[in-house]
Amino acid sequence: MRRLLTVAIILASLSGCAIYDDVMQQDEDASPQRLTAEDVSRITELYIATGRYGVMLSQARDILRLPESPAAGDAVVPTAGDPLQELRGIAEQQVRVARELAGDTAAACGRPGVPERVRAVACETARAAPASLQQAVRAEVAAVTGRDLQLGALVMGWWDKACSVAPKPAAGEPHACSIE
Repeated sequence: MRRLLTVAIILASLSGCAIYDDVMQQDEDASPQRLTAEDVSRITELYIATGRYGVMLSQARDILRLPESPAAGDAVVPTAGDPLQELRGIAEQQVRVARELAGDTAAACGRPGVPERVRAVACETARAAPASLQQAVRAEVAAVTGRDLQLGALVMGWWDKACSVAPKPAAGEPHACSIE
C-alpha cells in the first residue's frame, strides 16, 4: 500500500511539472548534454514506468506471500524541473528494481508453497536477468531507455505469472493486480 501511495504522489507531482524545450545540463564527465523536448518527455515516461515496476513487484510479493525484499524501498524522488537529475534518479531506481526482482524471483524459486508453474517462471527469470541490470548506467536517455526495455520485459513476465494465481476478488473489490 505504501508503494501505491508513493507512486500516486509521484504521478501527481509529475502532472504539475512543465516540460522544458531546451535544457542544457552537465553530465558526469562535465561535458554538456543537450536534451530535446522528446528526451524530456521520454524521461517522464521512464519515471512512470519505473514506479510501476516497483508496484508490480510489491503486488507479486503480496499474492505469493513472499517476504519483503531487502532491495525494496521507497522511490528516490529526483529534483523536479531538472530533467537530467530526474534521469539520474531513474537510473538509480532501475538498479533498485532489478535487485528487488532478483531477490523476489530467487525467493520464489526455492519456496515450496509457490505453485509449480510460478516457481518455474521465478527460476527462469532469476537466471535470465543479466547482472548488468543491477549496475548503474550513464544518465543518458538511450542507456536508461535500453535498460527500461529489458527490465520491463522481465518484471511484466514475472508479474503476469504471479497474477495468474491471484485469488478472485470479492464483488466490488479491485483485482490484486490492478495498477491504475
